[in-house]
Amino acid sequence: MSQRGGSGSQEILTAIIALREAIETHGQARFQRLHGTDDHVFESIDSHPIRDLLGYRFDLQGDAAWGFTSSGLKEVLRGVGDFQTLVGSLVELGTVRRGSDRVQIGKKIGGEKRWLYVVLDSSVSKGEQH
Repeated sequence: MSQRGGSGSQEILTAIIALREAIETHGQARFQRLHGTDDHVFESIDSHPIRDLLGYRFDLQGDAAWGFTSSGLKEVLRGVGDFQTLVGSLVELGTVRRGSDRVQIGKKIGGEKRWLYVVLDSSVSKGEQH
């Protein structure tokens, strides 16, 4: 069981590994950094556009958060299993943070509301068992 990474279903463990690898591999290159008192502004006005954007990086309650766009999360989880089932299971585990009235969390980015699947860095860290 320890070699598999935990006692959960193989699909869920594979999804968590895929999320961790996407963050570790593409953290700087495919996630736009947000910051400011309201976390709604880009890191700098001179920042370049992100090619093949997976989502946005920001702080949420003192933890690093990765807000995946719908297309970004679908790309990361492609081939792992049914997208809706995986997301539902990841929400149940607390890996994907739920908004107040839906699975995604809304953030105003560049004057436009975007719905993001939010994953806290601590929820996909290597030391955490699910």
